[in-house]
Amino acid sequence: ASAHKRREYFNEAIAKNKSVDWIDSYDKEGFKKFVFRRFYPYRFNDNLEYVIGYGMDVTELKNAEDLIIKNEQRNTLILNSSLDAILIIDHKGCITFWNPQAELIFGWKSEEVLGLNISEVIIPAEMKSAHQSGMDRFMSTGKSTIMNQVLELIAINKEGAEFPVEITVVPID
Repeated sequence: ASAHKRREYFNEAIAKNKSVDWIDSYDKEGFKKFVFRRFYPYRFNDNLEYVIGYGMDVTELKNAEDLIIKNEQRNTLILNSSLDAILIIDHKGCITFWNPQAELIFGWKSEEVLGLNISEVIIPAEMKSAHQSGMDRFMSTGKSTIMNQVLELIAINKEGAEFPVEITVVPID
C-alpha cells in the first residue's frame, strides 16, 4: 500500500480501536512478494499509548495458497469434463460433489443433491439396508468388500426408474 493508504489504515485502527490488517504485494528482483501488515492500537486507561505496526513476509504462504487454488480448479475441470458420472460422498454418505454427467444420467441437478445422503438419491429401496450396513462397517472398521473394483448394480434416477450401472468405489483421504 502507498504511504497515503498506510496512513488511512493507521487512522482506521485508532478510530475503531481495533487492529487493521492488509496484504501488500510488490515486485522484488523479478518476483512477486507478499507482506501481511497490521496496525494495532494499544490503549491504557482509555488513552492511546502507541500503535504497534508490523509486517510479515507471507510470500511462500500466498504462493502455496495460489497453487492449491489452481490445483482445485484443475481437478474440478477434470471431474466436470468426465464422460462418466462422478459422485463424491463424505463419511456420512452425504453427497459433496456431483458432476454434469451425473446430472444427465440421474436427472438431478447438482444443487438439488449436494448435502443429501446418497441413499436418498440413487440407491433403490431394496438395496438401502445393504448400502447402510456397508457404510457402517466401513466407518467402524475401515474394511470394505466393494472398494476398488468394478461393480454392476442397479441405481435409480430422479423419477425413480431403475437402471443398471457400473460403479467403482474409491476411498479418498
